[in-house]
Amino acid sequence: MWKEIADQISQVTGETFEIKQRQSVGGGCINQGYALVGKTNKYFVKLNSASQVYMFEAEALGLKQMVATQTIRIPKPICYGTAVDCSYIVLEWLDLGGGNSTESWVKMGHQLAAMHQAATPQPQDKSKVGRLNVEGWQVGMLNVEGFQDNLEPPNLEPPNLQPPNLEPPNLEPPNLQPPNLQPLAEMGKFGWNQNNTIGSTPQVNQWMSDWVEFFVEYRLGYQFQLARRRSGRFPKQDQLLAVVPKLLDHQPQPSLVHGDLWGGNAAITMAGEPVIFDPATYVGDREVDIAMTELFGGFPAAFYRGYNEVWPLDQGYKQRKKLYNLYHILNHFNLFGSGYESQANRMIDQILKD
Repeated sequence: MWKEIADQISQVTGETFEIKQRQSVGGGCINQGYALVGKTNKYFVKLNSASQVYMFEAEALGLKQMVATQTIRIPKPICYGTAVDCSYIVLEWLDLGGGNSTESWVKMGHQLAAMHQAATPQPQDKSKVGRLNVEGWQVGMLNVEGFQDNLEPPNLEPPNLQPPNLEPPNLEPPNLQPPNLQPLAEMGKFGWNQNNTIGSTPQVNQWMSDWVEFFVEYRLGYQFQLARRRSGRFPKQDQLLAVVPKLLDHQPQPSLVHGDLWGGNAAITMAGEPVIFDPATYVGDREVDIAMTELFGGFPAAFYRGYNEVWPLDQGYKQRKKLYNLYHILNHFNLFGSGYESQANRMIDQILKD
């Protein structure tokens, strides 16, 4: 398979790429990761089972859209596809580990705020639009069993990773259409042009004008539905959903968000440049990103200072962040099991108490 991936990289980039060295690197708990080293270039490759290609397709769309904002460093997707029993995505290689300088984290705050203020893709009618062109990518709408707009949960078994197969991938060169961007003020909707994933959990998307309705139905509601399939017990679920309109009455501006912005998905390059990756992209309230940066240990204080210098957070954020982070704790319950059930129930109690 590796020669075929190298050939596809060559075709997409227009430069011959031959693998001189292949190194296994961290791919997280979902994918297998490899570094492909050539004579002059280096790439990062993630592998999963062939059935998970929709996950890489959606990731490519999200990355490309964030790249198109020209605000913050994003690893550019090169190509993705399947090779019999494997799916993969190839990304540009970035040398991470540049330390925690105050200047770099202030810059990350500045740049994330700029991304949140940038343009986003225009909503497209799924009944009429079969494919979406985004800056060199032709990405099909997802139509995967268990991943439909009726919110039926998919199979929640972990991916079955297989060793690389030596059959060549069947890929077409990318379509070189420019990104379809539209100013937020003209768009005014929340959602995304296709379904994607949060970790390995499906993240179902539609375009909606009402942020509260979108967050209740396609974020909290869907996670609760998945949790019921896992025998999760959340006795105050209905009480919680009933107070969401009051908690989210701040009328947020639609923003392009990373969607999964915890510390493991942000870094500083060796050159001191902030970078974010592994997104679960959609158009939502910018506060969902800031809230998640505080969930697992938090980012350095310099990051928050930098963000607020560009776009100060609205009054009431501290109350809303608990609700936004509940989404991720419910997702962790659905991914990893009962250890997160009690944490989610404590968060629900706290939200209702406040």
